[in-house]
Amino acid sequence: MHHRFAKVVAALGAAGLVLAFCGAGTIAGASQAKHAKKGLSGVSGKLTIGVFNPFSGPTASFGPLMMAGCVPAVRVINAAGGLDGHKLTCLPVDTRGDPVDAVPAADKLIATAHNLIFVIGPSSDEALATVPIFQHAKVPMFPDAGNAAFDRSRYTYLWRLIPPDASTGVAMAIWAHKMGYKRGANIYTTATGYGTGPAGIDAGFPAVGGKIVYRAVLTPEQPSYESTITAMLAKKPQVIFYQAGPPTSATFFSELKALGHVLPTIGPEAIYEPQWDHAVSDVIGAKNLAKTVTIVEGYVTTKAKGFPIWRKALLSSGSQVPTAKTYLTDPFALANYNAVNMVSLAILEKNTITRSVINDTLSSIITPGRGKTVCNSFVQCEKLVAKGKKVQYVGATGPIKLNKYHNAGGTYHVITDSLHPSTLGKISGADVVPILEKAKIKTTP
Repeated sequence: MHHRFAKVVAALGAAGLVLAFCGAGTIAGASQAKHAKKGLSGVSGKLTIGVFNPFSGPTASFGPLMMAGCVPAVRVINAAGGLDGHKLTCLPVDTRGDPVDAVPAADKLIATAHNLIFVIGPSSDEALATVPIFQHAKVPMFPDAGNAAFDRSRYTYLWRLIPPDASTGVAMAIWAHKMGYKRGANIYTTATGYGTGPAGIDAGFPAVGGKIVYRAVLTPEQPSYESTITAMLAKKPQVIFYQAGPPTSATFFSELKALGHVLPTIGPEAIYEPQWDHAVSDVIGAKNLAKTVTIVEGYVTTKAKGFPIWRKALLSSGSQVPTAKTYLTDPFALANYNAVNMVSLAILEKNTITRSVINDTLSSIITPGRGKTVCNSFVQCEKLVAKGKKVQYVGATGPIKLNKYHNAGGTYHVITDSLHPSTLGKISGADVVPILEKAKIKTTP
């Protein structure tokens, strides 16, 4: 899922990012207003996309990353005249990464957002609590949640354009095996939105011939983890599979270094973000970070025909997307850009914003078929739809392939953790799928 939180300039605080993005939309009155003067029947005013993610709290980087995909797509659509004359807006909704806050936020969004057409989110932090709410309200959702609970989802309004966390965990295990590691420690915290990646490691590493010799769930932001580190080192792991937030990681790696054992570490894209890098490099050094920490992240091809269109849309977003270049190959930003285009084309094809109809049309928008014309951007596709043509949207990352549970597969590449990362290798979906099927991944309730 791309590095999970693209390299946003650390000096920009979450609040500043939210203010920058808030220009993309605000809540505006009751839903489904009537008496439109033109365009979609029975609709007036803007159409709202709810960006339902943390914009504050431990995972505050999630929200701006989701907005980085929504805003460029909406800008292009609005510049082309909107959807039958109706402009779109990206509405940031702060879940704070906490189900306690997210549930009422979801209820409020559904009740008050003007012409709500779909939701980008929820994240892994609040997905288990809020996906049922959006499903019940018939709101299509594109979560950045890798939870195993959605791998064989009964939620028909859920569309996951990113690989599940378990796949990422298996990919990390495969890379460790390729590096010759036989003994691993699985260290993570459940409090920072990392879903079930650790479960993929626990099952995936033994499936490729390795052994998890130590496993610990860290309580976030404690003054010391020395006892955990000492117990881990006693088991003599060769590699650490690691997933935890910046403050926790600063303490953990500082004490690990003090004990003289900064071991090779493999992490998911979730830790590949500026706050984490600064926190850890401050205690072990930037050179040591790049040498020691390896990131396994979703692979994005830049050779798709739609990619230059995405690049232009993103880089021309100006102040609405701070540090836009950092999102250029981010799988999450790209997935959300594709999601906006998919939903918009479904609306145009059916000439309605009825969410159940939109949801029923999404598969056909991305599926090849006889008589369909391939198009790579909203503008290209819109012209074809206006002529009554059936289209297959092939977006910024190439063809979008989902299984019957509305889940995407994934290819990964492996990089060093630094501001100028080096590519170390690639792990294909063909490598991951057999191990994923062999490993018995425990699904969270």
